[in-house]
Amino acid sequence: MTEPISPTESFTMPTSARDIVSLWPSYSFMSRWALDVLRWGMSDGGVEALLAQLRDAQRMQVEANLRRRFLIAFMRERLPASQRVSLQRIAEVAGMSISGVRTAYSDADVEVLDELIVELKKEDDR
Repeated sequence: MTEPISPTESFTMPTSARDIVSLWPSYSFMSRWALDVLRWGMSDGGVEALLAQLRDAQRMQVEANLRRRFLIAFMRERLPASQRVSLQRIAEVAGMSISGVRTAYSDADVEVLDELIVELKKEDDR
């Protein structure tokens, strides 16, 4: 299993096929996935498999964006003052600008986060 990228490790999104291929040795699931995609694309009926993969990628992207919003909201709004993380640090780790971090979540996200915190506290009290 591939280790997740640590918060201190910088990550640059690949911009070319060559960059992506160079990542594959460390992300072996990608090379397997790429071979499967090529097979599906070249087979009869492969379009449906490709569309299913595209739907999955879209779902994962939506989930990742939601996780990022809630993580940033929690770090900015609900961590104790002694544990707060600077805008600069969050921006570096998230690959965002400082202004992007400031606008990454909404008041509604914070309200949902507060509801989740209340639910967690209820579970802990049981």
